[in-house]
Amino acid sequence: MLIHALEKGVTTPTLRNESGHLSIRVLSRYARLSADVLGGWHAERAAAVQEVDAR
Repeated sequence: MLIHALEKGVTTPTLRNESGHLSIRVLSRYARLSADVLGGWHAERAAAVQEVDAR
């Protein structure tokens, strides 16, 4: 189920909320995230942190 959601472009925060897995490491075990998907998550996270820091 999680892998199908990933393939459809569901965001990581949505996957975390829907699955109940707060840890990205636990989520990655079940979703079997590829390096590309994890890289995208890290980029998303870095952008969010930069946005908060810019405020």
